[in-house]
Amino acid sequence: MNPEPDLAPQILDELDRVLRSPEFASAGKVGPFLRFAVERTLAGDREALKESVIGSHVFGRAPGYDPKVDPIVRTEARRLRARLDEYAARVQPSVRITLPKGGYVTAFEIRPVAPPAPAVPVPEPPSPPASNPAWRHPVTALAAAAVLALAALAFYYVPKTGTRSPLPVLTTITSYPGFQFHPSLSPDGNQVAFIWTGENGGPANLFVAPLNGGEPRRLTTGGRGEASPVWSPDGSRIAFVRRGKGLIIIPAGGGEERILVDSAYASQLDWSPDGRSLAFADFPPGSDQPALFLADSLTGTRRLLPNTSRGLYPAFSPDAALLAFARCDIGNCELYVMPATGGEPRQVTRQRSTILGVTWNPAGQEIVFASRRLGASTLWRVPATGSGTPELMPSAGEEARYPRFGAKRSASPRLVYEQGISDSNIWRQSLELGKDGPLKFTGEPHRLIASTRVDSSPQVSPDGRHIAFISTRSGFEELWTVDINGGHAVQVTQMRAQAMGSPRWSPDSSRLSFDAVSPEGRSLYIVDAAGGHPRQWTAPNVAGRSSWSHDGRWLYLAQFDSKHVAQLERISTTDQAQRSILTSDGGFESFESEDASTLFYIRDRELRRMPRDGGPSTAVLPGTLIAHGWWGLAPGGIAYVDLWDPALYSVPPVSKGKKKVTYLDLKTGQRRQLGTIAGDLIGVFPDFCIAPGGRQIYYSVLEVSVSQIRLIEGF
Repeated sequence: MNPEPDLAPQILDELDRVLRSPEFASAGKVGPFLRFAVERTLAGDREALKESVIGSHVFGRAPGYDPKVDPIVRTEARRLRARLDEYAARVQPSVRITLPKGGYVTAFEIRPVAPPAPAVPVPEPPSPPASNPAWRHPVTALAAAAVLALAALAFYYVPKTGTRSPLPVLTTITSYPGFQFHPSLSPDGNQVAFIWTGENGGPANLFVAPLNGGEPRRLTTGGRGEASPVWSPDGSRIAFVRRGKGLIIIPAGGGEERILVDSAYASQLDWSPDGRSLAFADFPPGSDQPALFLADSLTGTRRLLPNTSRGLYPAFSPDAALLAFARCDIGNCELYVMPATGGEPRQVTRQRSTILGVTWNPAGQEIVFASRRLGASTLWRVPATGSGTPELMPSAGEEARYPRFGAKRSASPRLVYEQGISDSNIWRQSLELGKDGPLKFTGEPHRLIASTRVDSSPQVSPDGRHIAFISTRSGFEELWTVDINGGHAVQVTQMRAQAMGSPRWSPDSSRLSFDAVSPEGRSLYIVDAAGGHPRQWTAPNVAGRSSWSHDGRWLYLAQFDSKHVAQLERISTTDQAQRSILTSDGGFESFESEDASTLFYIRDRELRRMPRDGGPSTAVLPGTLIAHGWWGLAPGGIAYVDLWDPALYSVPPVSKGKKKVTYLDLKTGQRRQLGTIAGDLIGVFPDFCIAPGGRQIYYSVLEVSVSQIRLIEGF
């Protein structure tokens, strides 16, 4: 019996109400403390509810700190209990959440609802006795019903001591230093293949580890961009993607590699249950959108599956009849199912949110996928028929992604997934300014904005007084501002959107534009910098990255055209009906020049320029590939960070080591290096900003970024 679909949503809904209440809205870290305790209790993850773990995860203490010296968790627990009591006395909730003294496992009291007034009895014809004699006596029936009700509650009340809980069992399989990601269970369910950056955070290689403990065994060396391993159905081989090299097959025990396909996108791949085919994503000739392919596992002969444009994360059903996959626009994905040999896809979800991995349960009835439907990436399950709505799997916790079931059918199927832990902070670096623009870095970089969650996308206001940024410190991506020295943080939005990004200031520093993802898609919004209700400014067809004209009359942004190609568009800031399309051959992320005559923008990673009102464009830096979000206008020129990795033929999701910051003088065409940025930089976020006047740059560094492999049993 698994009451998770009945009670977990009720408990999580009440948790959301508690965190929005006056008792918790301005309670600092007490709210995140409560969310962490509730989610870990529902997951049965008692290891995470130790004082030292809570101190690290919630309050930002260094791993291994001494709780006896720093009693922050005990102090905040007393505040948490007091606020829960105040809330319960005021609201009288149907689900009361408490934190019993002596531990950090939460308890849940489901309060009875007053029964309706009794109806006037109506005589009914006699009915035959029930087949089960236990239900013949009314007292017996009521007692049995009470026992069942108490048993259901017992699933969600986790005592400090007692017998084994029937909740799903959550186990950590790997917790090595660095990243462990893209796990795949062996067909017998006893081993896991995964990618690991090694103890020193070096190149990523393919490893195999037993689930019952033991040293991991490395199968590849050199770390050349390995990703997405999957076992052959007989367990003898493992296929994986090597970025820039293609689809590789290696014996499961190690040995000589074989290149099966010389080109493959570094996304999930899957082996058909009969062992004959591998499904993977790649770019068809002449297209910049990925699609799905099938490759013969012996010969490597590949064929394109029609109707799979923008397809990622293919997964075969256990009977090999169907193929599930995600179809994604920038940040917006839906789950589809189609015949495995090709055919018309059938839409399963209507969520418009990021998907990070797809897998079938061994019985073939449900599909489990990772999604950012609630902000952080969590696991969801949905009937493969598409007849139901997705249900949250709270036992997996936050930042769960790339789930994979084992192929073995059993009463207790096993699911592995990757769980990430991230903390990025915003830094400031001063520049020496000459008559022709910035000359070089001066002084040391300074961490300016910090929390225990992800702080990204900094933008300095034109008046130089405030910084806008995106942060997950409230549990969701929201828009925040601080003063120019990093103080007085204010949460500007409370939209709880599936994703939010790319804040940009109006020229008078009074408003902010940003894009956010709702169930309908990604739209552009405008909000007063002091706060208030954001106004949706476009329909949900936005590719993202807005910017303001210098006179404040226009917003530049990228919109998808009828062929789903991002094109630059200009829209009035006072009348949404006034708009014009500026490009026909693609464009993304643009800024108006200092004299407002030119528009600089990115097309296919190439920096280009054209007249502000549209017209022919030319390349600014031919042959130089620019990362979205890592460039901007500086006095007299353009500054950019070199994140392109030629070995991977792309901008990595996370760039490590020192990265050059270069200034291009637009008058002379000369380039000079301003300095280097050290740390892990997120290549998919717009994490770079040049302050007005060009005397500082701001950027986000991923200071804590680790992941581990976890296992769930007993659904």
